[in-house]
Amino acid sequence: MIFLIVFILICVVLAFLSYRLTDWLSPSFVMCMVFIASALTVAPVFNSWNLSFSATSVVVLSIGLTSAVCADAVVSSRYKKTVSSSANCVSRCEYSLKIPPIFFWPLVLFCGVVLLAYYRELVRVSGGNIAAYHSLVINAASSEDAGLSTLTNQGIKILTVLAYVSLYVFIHNVLLAKQQVRQNVLYLTVPIMHCIRVFYSGGRLGWICFAVYAAVLVLCMYRSKRNWGRTEFRLILRTILVALLFLVLFYVSTNWIRVFGTSKSIFEYIAIYFGIPMISFDMFLNDPVVHSLSYFGQETFSRLYNGFGKLGFDFSYVSTALEYRYAGPNANGNVYTFFRRPYSDFGIIGMIIVTVTVVVILSFLYHKAIYRKHIDGMNVYLLFYAYLFNVVALASVDNELVQLIQIGNLVTWIALYLFAKYLVVLIPLSAEEGSGALKGASNTSRPDFSNQTGVFNQRLWIAGDGKYRIGYARVGQDEIGLSSDSRCR
Repeated sequence: MIFLIVFILICVVLAFLSYRLTDWLSPSFVMCMVFIASALTVAPVFNSWNLSFSATSVVVLSIGLTSAVCADAVVSSRYKKTVSSSANCVSRCEYSLKIPPIFFWPLVLFCGVVLLAYYRELVRVSGGNIAAYHSLVINAASSEDAGLSTLTNQGIKILTVLAYVSLYVFIHNVLLAKQQVRQNVLYLTVPIMHCIRVFYSGGRLGWICFAVYAAVLVLCMYRSKRNWGRTEFRLILRTILVALLFLVLFYVSTNWIRVFGTSKSIFEYIAIYFGIPMISFDMFLNDPVVHSLSYFGQETFSRLYNGFGKLGFDFSYVSTALEYRYAGPNANGNVYTFFRRPYSDFGIIGMIIVTVTVVVILSFLYHKAIYRKHIDGMNVYLLFYAYLFNVVALASVDNELVQLIQIGNLVTWIALYLFAKYLVVLIPLSAEEGSGALKGASNTSRPDFSNQTGVFNQRLWIAGDGKYRIGYARVGQDEIGLSSDSRCR
């Protein structure tokens, strides 16, 4: 127990340093906080379940978290934390987003067909007993596409991508453009389809990732309205309360999503799911596993090797599931936090390299999202940051990096970028109508941006023929000249 307390204190110190050097939505701060949360969930049952946590785990995990904080601080130091690069304020306050109906409705119809085909595939694979498919999924290391046709799997990726993009448009228009929910409620059609698909899959990871994605978008967009330089302690408190509510819903969902229920109390169940992975990692350090295969990075790149094997390359199947560890009658599992796979594959130095690489990429996306200077469509940096954020949000539970490093995700990433970049268009808001209604324009008229003189080099408008005329607005620090405490109106 003493080493668990020491680890919590170290995480608190690292979280404070990350907060001072970066930001409370930065990847390193969140990574430290989720480890604190996991340690706190397992602390009440630590002695009653006869768990152990050694000094070796404290050292290895502390080194991993320290490398994350250092990497994040280096990236953050390249960006000044002022609102003088307020392109994000101007862009988020002056336009709404829209998916043209000529593209949106055919895609919705396509997603409906994919959802129906997915259900029919479940019936085919399970022989009419979907509960049997859920067992197949669990035994196949949570591979929700187990046994499904290739065409259906590709359709699911398009459905998922459109769900993420549509939810971004909905949140942006309601929260930043201040439009009414009923004006954008149709954008929730595909996200609902995505949630239904996850329900049928028998897993909850898709829901968790989607919820984290939505939370990151809401928090970032809300803060962009206020001032990125301010610390909203009330917002942090509300975020913590929402996270606690999510844990309750997560426990309740056990009986009606995963088919099989649990007789454990909510505290025991949360401790098993979110706390035991740290204990399992400690058991791995004291009793490492020896693999029969010897591929480079076979735990971290297991799905990548399996993808190449399906394409005909000479690679034996590599199990994506890790071995089970039994910490006691009430605590067992086969997830080992973010650090298990890189540590097992590459050692302590390799673990640091993997951690730094991941945090640098996420920190780069985060700061580019904040200090964006080109208003040419959706904030793609923020979109990808929220999409990849699960890697750090679930770092104390499992390594979600292994889910991302696979050939099949190449289609997902390309589709996500293309949809966000070219499917979504910008609609300028009327200066007089704060509700987000569009300003009617004649054949030659354009929205009144006179109050933004000197900011926009090119403007975006709707021509009288109904066609979208999309330019881009470039904003430089010397062109705006806002002080650090300026805000968007």
